[in-house]
Amino acid sequence: MTREQAILFIDGSNFYHSARSIRIATGGLNYQAMAHKLVLDRNIAGIRYYVGKVSGDIFRVVQQEKFLSKLRAQSVEITLGRVERRTSDSDQNPMIRRLKKMLAANRADLKVSVVNEIESLCEISFLQYTEKRVDVSIAVDMVRMAYEDKYDVAYLLSADGDFVPVVEAVRLRRKKVFVASPVVGYELKRAADAFILLKSEWFSGLSDT
Repeated sequence: MTREQAILFIDGSNFYHSARSIRIATGGLNYQAMAHKLVLDRNIAGIRYYVGKVSGDIFRVVQQEKFLSKLRAQSVEITLGRVERRTSDSDQNPMIRRLKKMLAANRADLKVSVVNEIESLCEISFLQYTEKRVDVSIAVDMVRMAYEDKYDVAYLLSADGDFVPVVEAVRLRRKKVFVASPVVGYELKRAADAFILLKSEWFSGLSDT
């Protein structure tokens, strides 16, 4: 009996932050071992990792390149988007918005010097890093490879609900989509064939050291 072909599509940033929330460091994982644990008796037709390429900060650049080199050594195919650094208005920061509400509610009870200091803090802009072309690359590859019959089962490692239309399109090609993540993405869970919750104990024995 022919084994099903499986490909892992890893949303690098989303997977990193989801794993971090349960204190798992994705940089120390053996991705081949992780793939085998996920796909069970299916054949691994590819492991694909998508992430924005950092720039500017030399420390972050070097750290990312070391990590990507480690992935390549594990036969993981990497697709790079880009990371844009933007200065965002303070009102886009939820902590600043909350601080302004607290100030408005308690202004009469605060010293003028304290009010002035809080107002100064509320005007500080902040840097925001946004990935570009990463989600699009995942979507295009998942759909294209489904139409090319490159896999029978797609494992999407992400909790991002923006992938729901992609999952639906792939399933229309009669391909299975299993979503796996350390956090529950409820929209993806409803759209996929199955959702696999990766709890901290699931990662036991998957370190590359």
